[in-house]
Amino acid sequence: KQNYLKKIVKNFDSTVEKTLFKLQDKTNYFYKKYGQINYFYKLLIGFFSILFFYLLYLSIPSFYDKTWVQTTIENKLIEDFKIDFSVSANITYNILPSPNFLIKDVKIFTNNNSNKKSISEIKKLRVFIDQKKFFNKEFKISRVAIYDANFSLQGDDLILLNKASHKKFSNKKIKIYNGNIFLKDS
Repeated sequence: KQNYLKKIVKNFDSTVEKTLFKLQDKTNYFYKKYGQINYFYKLLIGFFSILFFYLLYLSIPSFYDKTWVQTTIENKLIEDFKIDFSVSANITYNILPSPNFLIKDVKIFTNNNSNKKSISEIKKLRVFIDQKKFFNKEFKISRVAIYDANFSLQGDDLILLNKASHKKFSNKKIKIYNGNIFLKDS
């Protein structure tokens, strides 16, 4: 029985040696044929890994709680633009063209405390955010884009907007695309 075990061990050893030598021969052949890994390929691998981690970083806001995002955006819009937006819960996060939240079915209310009334119905609102502090759940609004909005104004609203225009307004941009203004007054 001992001779039989010795033969099995010898066969196993010789098989492992042959396999390792074949593997070593193949790697030597690869280095002889193609040489070392080129500097360009190292740069390419480094570039794609940095790009992957950057896109991973940009996707962090998609994991935020939707109700927290909704209240934070409403508060930031009032703080930055002095406009009372009523943001719906239909919020999606997009990385391209720059990090932004797309909000559907938004309304703008007058800041008049006596009676709050809607002066605008917006189909799509894009809130572009600064990409500096995603880990801390802090973001700053860089600009706002309004798509397909209907503004319904009355004479009192024009007076209110005129008074508001004399106050210091935000340096951040609000762009309106495909907006309609309806003046409801005699």
